[in-house]
Amino acid sequence: MKRTRSDTPTSAQPAVFFLDTPGRATLTRICDALGPGTRQAPSLDGLLDGDGPVLVVTLNPLDSLALALGEHQDTAQAYQNWLATRRDLAAHLRKARRRLTLIDLSSLTQPDATALWSEIARRCGHDGPVAAPAIDPPALPDAIYRVAAQALLQSDETVTALIEELSAGTLAPAAPTDTLNTVISALTQRRALEAQFRHLQATVAQQTEADRHIRDSHDHARSEIGQLKKDSAGQRAALEKAREAQRQSAADLDGKTRALGDALAQSDLLTQQLVQLETALVQASRDTDQARAKVTALEKALTQHRKELAQHAEQDQQMEADAARHRARIATLTDRLADRLMLKATNEALERALTEAHDSERRKIALLSAQLLADSATAQASADALAAAQAERDRLRLQRRELSDELTRVYGSASWRVTGLARAARHHLGPKSPGAKG
Repeated sequence: MKRTRSDTPTSAQPAVFFLDTPGRATLTRICDALGPGTRQAPSLDGLLDGDGPVLVVTLNPLDSLALALGEHQDTAQAYQNWLATRRDLAAHLRKARRRLTLIDLSSLTQPDATALWSEIARRCGHDGPVAAPAIDPPALPDAIYRVAAQALLQSDETVTALIEELSAGTLAPAAPTDTLNTVISALTQRRALEAQFRHLQATVAQQTEADRHIRDSHDHARSEIGQLKKDSAGQRAALEKAREAQRQSAADLDGKTRALGDALAQSDLLTQQLVQLETALVQASRDTDQARAKVTALEKALTQHRKELAQHAEQDQQMEADAARHRARIATLTDRLADRLMLKATNEALERALTEAHDSERRKIALLSAQLLADSATAQASADALAAAQAERDRLRLQRRELSDELTRVYGSASWRVTGLARAARHHLGPKSPGAKG
């Protein structure tokens, strides 16, 4: 065990300071092992002005610098901050070598750290040994940051000398890091990140193809909705033609009814004249040939007029039947028009839902594409965002399937079948003239 300072203990209560903040639980276990009076110091400022030993727990230089590089976005600033803390620690060590003790956290986690804990207890003023607490090993940074930290430490001789000075003043410093294994681990991790990034690119390409299929489905749905709108307009025009034909038929029926009334009045007049002639013939004697001829002619005229009245009555019955059929047909077309209007509203709602789903998915794709342009350090975050986008895409696919099922139900509904009958009626009624009956 290397010692470069006086080992004279002091009776004052010790203080423990963590330079690299490995965790509150670790700090509590160390303070509990050194006794209930051990203080937890937030910094070294002013700590050495009083009495009592000071225990500074740090990570080894390579791990501490790699951890700083991984947590800070600016590499140069992270390196300068780390170097400033080490220079400050070396200055404190030169100033108070009798009271300040450096401990490597990795050494405290070793199974055979009993002798090290005994030495720590002695320097903190304890007469007997202390039980070595269970210390969790520190979480190591990624290998790529360890390689970068190793290169930075070896690039400057002054930094190398500073690290050697701190290592000389540390109880049981950690063994040097295996450079080859560190580089191999970093390269392996880098290749894994590149493979993951390529997989993300392939996934995005697949998602883009799926989005294209979704857009094609949206375009097909819009074309069908446009056709439905055209059919609805045709049905409305056919209904207007039917109403106009019904109004014309009603006007014809009124004219024929007035003509029938005139014919009935004329028939009543002829009947009265016939009665008068018969009375005159009875009174004047039936021997007159002229009177007989006149009576015969009047009887023929009356018979012909009665035939015409019968024909008019049949025509009136036929017109009443036609009017009833027109009214029933108008009622049917009105119901069909109501169904078409309801189907149109449903189609417009489906079109809006498809448009909103397309816009939402396009925004998700734009966000995911922006995240994929980040460096490999944010690859895991990009994977999470892609997973969320895939979940959203699955939800949109399910919504599209539900919309497609809704369209299928609309096409198979009674309203759609009634619409088919209306289209057939439109083709059937199209060639006829506006004044045609039925």
